[in-house]
Amino acid sequence: MNGRKVLGRLILVFIGINLVLLAMNIMKDVGSYILSGEDIKAITSILEDRDIILDTTLPRVYTPKKKACIVLPESNLETRDNMVKKVLAASMDEITISSSAKSGTDQVTNRVYTKESQSVTFEGKQIIYKDLNVSLERSPMLLARAKEACRGFIKKAGLEKKFKQAYSESVVLENKIILIYYPKFEGIPVFNSYLEFTIGQDGIAQVIMQLADIQESKETQIKGAIYPVDIVLFGIDDDLQLKKPLRITSIVLGYCSLNTPGMDILEEEIVPAYKIEIDGLNTPLFVNAYTNTEIK
Repeated sequence: MNGRKVLGRLILVFIGINLVLLAMNIMKDVGSYILSGEDIKAITSILEDRDIILDTTLPRVYTPKKKACIVLPESNLETRDNMVKKVLAASMDEITISSSAKSGTDQVTNRVYTKESQSVTFEGKQIIYKDLNVSLERSPMLLARAKEACRGFIKKAGLEKKFKQAYSESVVLENKIILIYYPKFEGIPVFNSYLEFTIGQDGIAQVIMQLADIQESKETQIKGAIYPVDIVLFGIDDDLQLKKPLRITSIVLGYCSLNTPGMDILEEEIVPAYKIEIDGLNTPLFVNAYTNTEIK
C-alpha cells in the first residue's frame, strides 16, 4: 500500500518536473523572438539618424505565425432580418425597408432598413448603422462611456463571441470619438474584420461593420517566420515620396488580406502584416510580415 503511494507521488513529481521543463523551453523559445529594451533604444536611435521619428511604441514580439483565411458569412433575407431586429430593437412590422442605388448608376445595390431616426444599410461587404438624432456638433462623451456604449451595441447585435477579447483602437477628436474593434487570430488583430464606431455626446452616431469568419488556412498548418519590426522600418522610406522628417504615429502587427487576383470573392487569404500609420499618409501602409513587402 505504501509502495503504491510512493510510486504515485514519484510519478506526480516526474510529471511536474517535465511540465516545468516544458514551460522553461517554451519561454526560452519565445524569448528568442522578442526585441529587448536595448534593441528598441538602438532601433529608435538609428531611425532618428535617418530623420524617421517614432510617435508610438513598437511591437516587440515576432513569433512565427500561421496563415489563415477570412470567409464572408452567408447573407440572406433571414440573416439580414435577424441582424436588423437586434440592432434596431424592433420587429419587422415596425421597420421600413427600401433600396438605394449606387452613386452614379441606376443599379440598385443597397438594402436599407429604417426605424425612426435609425437605419441599417447592407452595402457590399459592409453593414452600416446610423442614428440621425446623434449630433456631432458638440464635444463627445468621455472615452470610458464611449467604450461602454460600444460594448452595449456589440451585445445587442449578438457579436459578443466574434469580438470577445477584441483588439481596439481609439481616436478622440473635438466633436467625436472613433473606436475600432478587431477580432483576433493567433493573438493579434485581423484588420479585414472590424466594427468602427463614431460616437458623439449623445451616443453612437454610426457603426461600420465588416464581419468575416476566420479559418485556419487549408494550405498549411505550419507557422512561418516573420520579420521583426526593425527590419521592416529600416526600409520604410525607400519607396515613400514623403518629406523628412518622417513621423510614424502607429505600428500594429496583425493579419491583412493579400487581395490576390483570382481568389474566391467569398474567401480571402490573410497573412501576418504590420499596419503602419504615417503622418501625411491618408491611409495606413500594410507590410507583409512574411516577405517584408508592401501589400497594395
